[in-house]
Amino acid sequence: ADILVSAVRTLPDAVEFDVAGLAGERHVRVGALIGAHMALNAAAALGMAAHIGLDLDTVVGAWAGFGGVHRRFESHGEGGGVRVYDDYAHHPTEIAATLTAARGAAGEGRLIAVFQPGTYSRTQTFAREFAQALALADIAVVMDIFPAREEPIPGVTGATISELIALPPSRVILEPRFAALPERVAAVAGPGDLVVTMGIGNVYLLCDDIRAACARAANRGVPT
Repeated sequence: ADILVSAVRTLPDAVEFDVAGLAGERHVRVGALIGAHMALNAAAALGMAAHIGLDLDTVVGAWAGFGGVHRRFESHGEGGGVRVYDDYAHHPTEIAATLTAARGAAGEGRLIAVFQPGTYSRTQTFAREFAQALALADIAVVMDIFPAREEPIPGVTGATISELIALPPSRVILEPRFAALPERVAAVAGPGDLVVTMGIGNVYLLCDDIRAACARAANRGVPT
């Protein structure tokens, strides 16, 4: 049967939508996931649940308390009023979907994208597409390439992407030093902003450090 998804709404900690075509209409809330792409995923899962005979009201009720999955818009808390998330997005289409969803969650705050490119060959092939996706953020921070299985390709670095991002120069940051990344992010982030790290590599290991650096930066700005 056809499934119609409508009224998708991204909240800071969930996605809500209406779904019709499965023996009636239902309002669905999926906790810990955001974005229209996640609403479509959930609707597809609901269709499969109906196909195998599960009780749909039970499924929908369980989703409201869903705690999310590792590295899919995973919250790493807040520091200095800056919310920090991580996502496994590593393809231009994924990055665009994640940033579009994150934009809704950011509200009035700025969206700061931190991207660790994965593999030299993918960076070389999709540099322009990566840059276009990252331009959806207010500030784009590009790290050095996570090589995975590959040897370096001469001339292919994080700058291959950062130089193509269509944002003002002050809003594009190239930081190849892994350990220096948290302080670079904290230097531009402020209360109300949302930071999302993305990539296939080990960038997620920096999330707690980013949160802590933002907290320190906020404390330095408090008069004594």
